[in-house]
Amino acid sequence: MILLLFMLFPCFVESIDLSRTERTDKICSSYGYQILDAKFGQEKHLLCLKMQSIESTALTSRSLVILLDPSDEHKGHDFSLTNITMAYGFPVEDPNAGSAEGYIGDDHHFYGVLHLVAFIGNRTLHADPYGKNDANDFFGDLKNDRLATPKRPRREYSQYGVGFDKLSYFTYNIEERKRQPGIARARICDLLLLADKEFYEKDANASLNHVVRRMMHAVAQADIIFRNADFNEDGIPDNVGFSVKYILVLTSDETNDRVFGDLTKHRTVDGRNYLMRFARLRRLSEVCLGVAFSGHAFENRTLGLSFTSLGGGMGGAAGGLCDRRAYGRSFNTLAIAHATAEVSARVPEGVAALTLAHEMGHSFGAHHDDNFPNPDCRGYLMGSQSSVACPHRFEFSKCSKRLISATLSSMSYCLAHVDRPYCGNGIVEEGEACDCGLPSHCSYRDPCCTPRAGGALVFEKGIPIAYGTIFKGLYNPRPPMFMHEYDVTVSVRGRRAVSARRELPCRGVRLARP
Repeated sequence: MILLLFMLFPCFVESIDLSRTERTDKICSSYGYQILDAKFGQEKHLLCLKMQSIESTALTSRSLVILLDPSDEHKGHDFSLTNITMAYGFPVEDPNAGSAEGYIGDDHHFYGVLHLVAFIGNRTLHADPYGKNDANDFFGDLKNDRLATPKRPRREYSQYGVGFDKLSYFTYNIEERKRQPGIARARICDLLLLADKEFYEKDANASLNHVVRRMMHAVAQADIIFRNADFNEDGIPDNVGFSVKYILVLTSDETNDRVFGDLTKHRTVDGRNYLMRFARLRRLSEVCLGVAFSGHAFENRTLGLSFTSLGGGMGGAAGGLCDRRAYGRSFNTLAIAHATAEVSARVPEGVAALTLAHEMGHSFGAHHDDNFPNPDCRGYLMGSQSSVACPHRFEFSKCSKRLISATLSSMSYCLAHVDRPYCGNGIVEEGEACDCGLPSHCSYRDPCCTPRAGGALVFEKGIPIAYGTIFKGLYNPRPPMFMHEYDVTVSVRGRRAVSARRELPCRGVRLARP
């Protein structure tokens, strides 16, 4: 009898798991969520995903414009944003202990990140639909990624050079607005994103939807890192973020040559020359930072290049955020390479996203952590070697924070002040029961708090709720067998998403009554 039970037990467990998966599949599909089997290296995870137009995200400016092959004579072809969506959701195997963010490509594969926290392990996985990425591969370094600008008076500028329109200079006007109670004021850096022809063809399969989604996802990963950083070290995240104002996509040889000349005729290019040519675009004078996504490899295996702000106080090259146009160029620019020295090899999205955040750190005044003798500053985002294995790769070291804080105090006059709630900035705002910040921090910062885009955002007693609702948990502890049930009250406020406290038994954590 006992032997028979042992033989039947695996089947019993399998049937429970299958029943749970089928139930979740039915629920997700019935309420407009998409079920997708995503591949993360050697692992596969079934995801329940919700689509959201980029128009309604916090990462896009109200005046966002996407231009195809813009020229000096005309603005280019405007492209509708309505059909461009990003994906947010959670793993089906444990909806309340993980979150997924990214997009679905034209090949119907998921691209993005999956944060697994709390009960199923604290890990961040990067999508690899075709199994091309090896975590042990070396893709390049960031040792020589800072470019010096020509010496010039800080306020001398001219409009000579090439560009996409004759535009007025950036107006550094800051409007004083009445603050909304319960909302953390954000300081937002507007971005111009450019995709060269090689990136458009090799990294986005010549698909406009794919190229926009890929760039927006990279910015989203940098955005949440900056949002959670406590630069002034007062114990509260400074809520510095990004918003995309312009997206320029070069799809023709003519437009690509006009911007970069014959520089891009070769697979490997001089990254410094590439960045200097990108800096000639006049539209850069309208934004805080400009980012070029290159499909080429840069010489010396360099993954990215940027101008570093002087606000950090260590001297060096001028440039970085808010830098004004001079000598026909704007030095508020950076460039990211997406090809490697090996033929046909591409830089994985996870590495490219970290490179983008690293170069943005330079633009905000940070230097390489290796320059400082303090051992506590090792292993963070601003290290000179790229690695997706460092435990603190999504964080700035105290050395970097102090330099960026100095820049924000002296050079941030072009940042916009925005009163808009943001899920995942580590600040509990109006309507939020909790906010554990970076998904990778949730397991130890607040194990009972669901990461943004996690399962508790969309489930009420196992039934998904419309996206954009606010959740406040009811104190109703249950036995551990009910770990996947939720009792929540819902208040619809039209918000994109917020974190929600899971009022369930947590390991060693006492649940507070609301």
